[in-house]
Amino acid sequence: MKPSQTDNLIIHPQSIHTHTLIWMHGLGDTGHGFYYLFDALKKQIPHFKIVLPTAHSIPVTANYGANMPAWFNFSTFDIKGEESEISDISDSVARISKLIDEEAKILNGSYNRIFLGGFS
Repeated sequence: MKPSQTDNLIIHPQSIHTHTLIWMHGLGDTGHGFYYLFDALKKQIPHFKIVLPTAHSIPVTANYGANMPAWFNFSTFDIKGEESEISDISDSVARISKLIDEEAKILNGSYNRIFLGGFS
């Protein structure tokens, strides 16, 4: 069965599972956007389970309210140092925290074997 855009894609370890990498995509992308990169790298990190979650689609104020996968809403792309107003982040924090806790249980409580990364 093909995963939906909001399912977590999982690349299973090629050897004994000792570590997990949770990789978050950038604005407007999905976990699918990084699948082929990590699928190609899996032989280099054979003990790693790689989890590629996809953010829920929400209106993003900085993109004129366009609905797109985003970990949170923000108000501007201004690079002149003005702070952007950030909102709607609590759902993403809860989802990623839950993923980390689930992986820690699988790894016998070893939070230090879980890596969180991302792009954007």
